[in-house]
Amino acid sequence: MSIILDNQYEIDQYNQRSVCYIYDASKAILDYLVYLEENQHVRKTIIYTLLEHIETFNNYGFSMEGRISGFFQGKDAYILTKYKGSTRNESVSVDSNQQIMEIVRDDHKVVSKVRLDRKFEISLATGNDVDALSNLYQQVFTYYPTSVHDPDYLRTIINKDYFFVTIKENDTIVSAASAMIKPEYNSAEITDCATDPTYRGNNLLYSIILEIEKELLNRGVQTFFSLTRSQSPAMNLTVKRLGYKYEGTLINNCKIYSGFEDMNIWTKSPE
Repeated sequence: MSIILDNQYEIDQYNQRSVCYIYDASKAILDYLVYLEENQHVRKTIIYTLLEHIETFNNYGFSMEGRISGFFQGKDAYILTKYKGSTRNESVSVDSNQQIMEIVRDDHKVVSKVRLDRKFEISLATGNDVDALSNLYQQVFTYYPTSVHDPDYLRTIINKDYFFVTIKENDTIVSAASAMIKPEYNSAEITDCATDPTYRGNNLLYSIILEIEKELLNRGVQTFFSLTRSQSPAMNLTVKRLGYKYEGTLINNCKIYSGFEDMNIWTKSPE
């Protein structure tokens, strides 16, 4: 049975971009994307689409930056981008990106299970944790692409399709990450990864991501992916060691940590 999915469009003024999920690339849809580019003042348009639409988007000035295997209900999503009137398409970290990826490629450690020290407690976050979560994100990130610094924002997003896993010591959150499920596509982004700087080196995110994966499997989600800062050797090593596959780099994708940064695409499909 064929799967019919609706196109989706998200305008993200903070990150000066639009993010569009295009399952049907008709001329009317392409004209609408041009309208968004001209009227919403975006500097980068990001398209998640199917293999058969790549040539069509290429003819409209888009080029491919990566893909997420299995994103659309098991079908691969190809990520194409188009930039407008700025230097947004010029990465300032090409050389260091390559150096970090060389380190990552040469690393062959595999992590499939972790023993968490007894002093730590791992659990799903609840509404009672939002103040502590926002404090953690304020401590770790000067810039972030979403409003995780704001407890009110966290309170609105924590639900069945967007959940956080935390690690606490003495009831204080010292590390956290989340899963943002797209139920219509049966895929989930593992994101919002942060560890209190004084607790780095304890490999806490291994435990958290494995716990998130277990929860996603229980919910029947078939594809996991994560966008990691290209300038973070630790995060790229973490996801690679957990079995994720590198599938491209999104240039100046969003404001995170120091400002606009490149983000690496990592994907995983459960056996």
